Amino acid sequence: MQLLNAESVRKSFGGLTAVDNVDFHVEQGEIMGLIGPNGAGKTTFFNLISGAIMLDSGTITFNGVKISGRKPHQICRFGIGRTFQTAKNFPGMSVRENASMGALFGEKGKTRKQAEQEVGDVLEFVGLSDLSERHIPDLTLGRKRGSRWQGRSLQSQLC
Repeated sequence: MQLLNAESVRKSFGGLTAVDNVDFHVEQGEIMGLIGPNGAGKTTFFNLISGAIMLDSGTITFNGVKISGRKPHQICRFGIGRTFQTAKNFPGMSVRENASMGALFGEKGKTRKQAEQEVGDVLEFVGLSDLSERHIPDLTLGRKRGSRWQGRSLQSQLC
Protein backbone atom coordinates (compact mmCIF):
# COMPACT_ATOMS: atom_id res chain seq x y z
CA MET A 1 0.00 0.00 0.00
CA GLN A 2 1.34 3.44 -0.95
CA LEU A 3 1.68 5.54 2.19
CA LEU A 4 3.11 8.68 0.60
CA ASN A 5 2.50 9.54 -3.04
CA ALA A 6 3.58 12.53 -5.12
CA GLU A 7 2.35 12.93 -8.69
CA SER A 8 3.67 15.48 -11.20
CA VAL A 9 4.96 17.76 -8.42
CA ARG A 10 6.45 21.01 -9.64
CA LYS A 11 7.87 24.08 -7.92
CA SER A 12 9.60 27.10 -9.44
CA PHE A 13 11.12 30.17 -7.87
CA GLY A 14 10.96 32.87 -10.50
CA GLY A 15 12.82 31.52 -13.52
CA LEU A 16 14.41 28.62 -11.60
CA THR A 17 12.57 25.30 -11.57
CA ALA A 18 13.63 23.52 -8.37
CA VAL A 19 11.33 20.48 -8.64
CA ASP A 20 10.13 19.48 -12.08
CA ASN A 21 7.36 16.92 -12.62
CA VAL A 22 8.41 14.58 -9.79
CA ASP A 23 6.59 11.30 -9.24
CA PHE A 24 7.49 9.60 -5.97
CA HIS A 25 5.96 7.05 -3.65
CA VAL A 26 6.79 5.26 -0.45
CA GLU A 27 5.12 2.00 0.47
CA GLN A 28 3.93 1.36 4.02
CA GLY A 29 6.85 -0.03 6.08
CA GLU A 30 9.42 1.04 3.49
CA ILE A 31 12.42 3.21 4.36
CA MET A 32 13.32 5.50 1.49
CA GLY A 33 16.30 7.75 0.93
CA LEU A 34 16.52 10.71 -1.41
CA ILE A 35 20.00 11.62 -2.61
CA GLY A 36 21.39 14.10 -5.09
CA PRO A 37 23.88 16.93 -5.46
CA ASN A 38 23.50 20.36 -3.86
CA GLY A 39 20.80 22.30 -5.66
CA ALA A 40 19.01 19.21 -6.98
CA GLY A 41 15.74 20.12 -5.19
CA LYS A 42 15.78 17.62 -2.29
CA THR A 43 15.09 20.19 0.42
CA THR A 44 12.47 21.91 -1.73
CA PHE A 45 10.73 18.57 -2.24
CA PHE A 46 10.66 17.89 1.52
CA ASN A 47 9.35 21.42 2.09
CA LEU A 48 6.55 20.69 -0.39
CA ILE A 49 5.63 17.46 1.40
CA SER A 50 5.59 19.15 4.82
CA GLY A 51 3.64 22.17 3.57
CA ALA A 52 6.43 24.63 4.39
CA ILE A 53 6.08 25.87 0.80
CA MET A 54 3.22 25.45 -1.66
CA LEU A 55 3.65 23.49 -4.86
CA ASP A 56 2.91 25.06 -8.23
CA SER A 57 1.26 21.93 -9.62
CA GLY A 58 0.79 18.27 -8.89
CA THR A 59 -0.62 16.41 -5.91
CA ILE A 60 0.80 14.89 -2.73
CA THR A 61 -1.24 12.35 -0.79
CA PHE A 62 -0.59 10.57 2.48
CA ASN A 63 -2.48 7.39 3.27
CA GLY A 64 -4.86 8.21 0.41
CA VAL A 65 -5.66 11.72 1.69
CA LYS A 66 -4.57 14.80 -0.27
CA ILE A 67 -2.17 16.83 1.88
CA SER A 68 -0.85 19.25 -0.75
CA GLY A 69 -2.36 22.68 -0.15
CA ARG A 70 -2.67 22.15 3.60
CA LYS A 71 -0.81 24.15 6.24
CA PRO A 72 2.25 22.57 7.94
CA HIS A 73 0.49 22.13 11.30
CA GLN A 74 -2.35 20.26 9.57
CA ILE A 75 0.12 17.99 7.74
CA CYS A 76 1.95 17.39 11.02
CA ARG A 77 -1.25 15.95 12.48
CA PHE A 78 -1.09 13.24 9.83
CA GLY A 79 2.29 12.25 11.28
CA ILE A 80 4.48 14.06 8.77
CA GLY A 81 7.07 16.57 9.90
CA ARG A 82 10.49 17.80 8.95
CA THR A 83 13.44 19.23 10.77
CA PHE A 84 16.45 21.22 9.77
CA GLN A 85 20.13 20.32 9.90
CA THR A 86 20.55 22.02 13.24
CA ALA A 87 18.76 20.20 16.04
CA LYS A 88 16.29 22.53 17.78
CA ASN A 89 15.54 20.79 21.05
CA PHE A 90 14.58 22.30 24.40
CA PRO A 91 17.82 22.44 26.46
CA GLY A 92 16.09 22.71 29.86
CA MET A 93 14.20 19.46 29.33
CA SER A 94 15.13 15.80 29.35
CA VAL A 95 15.23 13.62 26.25
CA ARG A 96 11.85 12.14 27.25
CA GLU A 97 10.31 15.59 27.78
CA ASN A 98 11.58 16.78 24.37
CA ALA A 99 10.12 13.75 22.63
CA SER A 100 6.86 14.28 24.54
CA MET A 101 6.52 17.74 23.01
CA GLY A 102 6.34 16.17 19.56
CA ALA A 103 4.01 13.41 20.71
CA LEU A 104 1.53 15.79 22.29
CA PHE A 105 1.63 18.31 19.44
CA GLY A 106 1.53 15.87 16.56
CA GLU A 107 -1.94 14.40 16.91
CA LYS A 108 -5.10 16.10 18.10
CA GLY A 109 -6.98 14.28 20.84
CA LYS A 110 -4.06 12.13 21.96
CA THR A 111 -4.04 11.55 25.70
CA ARG A 112 -0.96 12.10 27.82
CA LYS A 113 -0.86 8.36 28.55
CA GLN A 114 -0.94 7.54 24.82
CA ALA A 115 1.81 10.10 24.17
CA GLU A 116 3.98 8.66 26.95
CA GLN A 117 3.64 5.14 25.51
CA GLU A 118 4.52 6.41 22.04
CA VAL A 119 7.53 8.30 23.42
CA GLY A 120 8.83 5.14 25.07
CA ASP A 121 8.46 3.19 21.82
CA VAL A 122 10.20 5.87 19.74
CA LEU A 123 13.06 6.32 22.20
CA GLU A 124 13.62 2.57 22.12
CA PHE A 125 13.47 2.56 18.31
CA VAL A 126 16.09 5.33 17.91
CA GLY A 127 18.34 3.93 20.63
CA LEU A 128 17.81 6.70 23.20
CA SER A 129 15.78 4.93 25.89
CA ASP A 130 18.88 4.56 28.08
CA LEU A 131 19.34 8.36 27.94
CA SER A 132 15.67 9.32 28.41
CA GLU A 133 16.19 11.22 31.67
CA ARG A 134 19.36 13.03 30.53
CA HIS A 135 19.13 16.70 29.67
CA ILE A 136 19.76 17.86 26.11
CA PRO A 137 23.00 19.80 26.76
CA ASP A 138 24.52 16.56 28.08
CA LEU A 139 24.12 14.81 24.70
CA THR A 140 26.35 14.81 21.63
CA LEU A 141 24.97 16.43 18.47
CA GLY A 142 24.32 13.02 16.94
CA ARG A 143 22.32 11.93 19.98
CA LYS A 144 20.31 15.18 19.95
CA ARG A 145 19.27 14.39 16.40
CA GLY A 146 18.37 10.76 17.13
CA SER A 147 21.17 8.22 17.09
CA ARG A 148 19.81 6.01 14.30
CA TRP A 149 18.05 8.70 12.30
CA GLN A 150 20.47 11.56 11.63
CA GLY A 151 18.57 14.64 10.49
CA ARG A 152 15.46 14.11 12.61
CA SER A 153 15.20 15.90 15.93
CA LEU A 154 13.63 14.25 18.95
CA GLN A 155 10.38 16.16 18.57
CA SER A 156 9.97 15.24 14.90
CA GLN A 157 10.23 11.54 15.66
CA LEU A 158 6.66 11.88 16.88
CA CYS A 159 5.28 14.59 14.64
